[in-house]
Amino acid sequence: MNNLVLFMIMLIIAFALVVFGAVIPSSQIPVAIKLLIFIIGLMLTGLSVLMRYYSEFIFKMVKQRSKSVVLDDSVPYYMSTGKDAIILRNEDEYTATVFIKIPLYRSSTEMKDIEKIEFSNLVGRLIGQSKDIAKYTTGLFVLNKDLYIQQIRNNISEAENEESDMNSGNAPKEKIGRVRGKLSMWRNMLDTVNSSISFDQVSYITISSKGTTEFEAVSIAQQKAKEFISGTGTLFGVPPTIITGTDILKFIEPEYQLPYSTMAESISKGIKEEMI
Repeated sequence: MNNLVLFMIMLIIAFALVVFGAVIPSSQIPVAIKLLIFIIGLMLTGLSVLMRYYSEFIFKMVKQRSKSVVLDDSVPYYMSTGKDAIILRNEDEYTATVFIKIPLYRSSTEMKDIEKIEFSNLVGRLIGQSKDIAKYTTGLFVLNKDLYIQQIRNNISEAENEESDMNSGNAPKEKIGRVRGKLSMWRNMLDTVNSSISFDQVSYITISSKGTTEFEAVSIAQQKAKEFISGTGTLFGVPPTIITGTDILKFIEPEYQLPYSTMAESISKGIKEEMI
């Protein structure tokens, strides 16, 4: 509501209460109630003046005093219909961002000085090959080992069942020994995988484009991405790919960057070690 309109409404109500309290005969209502109505009218008059000139300050102070403050109730971004871009909408303008994965797995610690200079020149040429703004990033992400760990545990269960069946069936000691060796291998592998957090190094490029519709923004961004992929593949001799689906969330959502179950298991293990 406009501040001026609110000021006028409150002022009219305050004036009506003051007039009502001053005009109405004392014989119709008790003097105490009449005085109370008159005081409320005066208070509303003062409040209306404050609201007229200091409403912005008062509203901010009230919001700061509240327990929860909503910074922005709009959706910051969402995935495109084709699940190949992230969309940011600002009123009638759409911005589509495409993620391109570049399979580069060499580390500078493994390079000689000449190789480091050559690699830096390649990265410079990578950024300079496009007239559009592109962001090159190399990041380390916690590797989600949950499915891999579950598969190892399934193999351990199968080996244990196999060993139990052989023991109950009086199988030859050689076969039982091979099964026990396999069981020991899977258990050692599980201990090795669980002993530390594994990281996945990913090099990627992000390219953004604007459009009046989501389809237009995504189409332009995808076209730019394909042109960039062509040049990058030739430059580095690798096959870059456009990241799609939930893999995109790995670069923007903490829940995907840090797999919950893997991290929870590592944290729990660390606590147990401290307790011991």
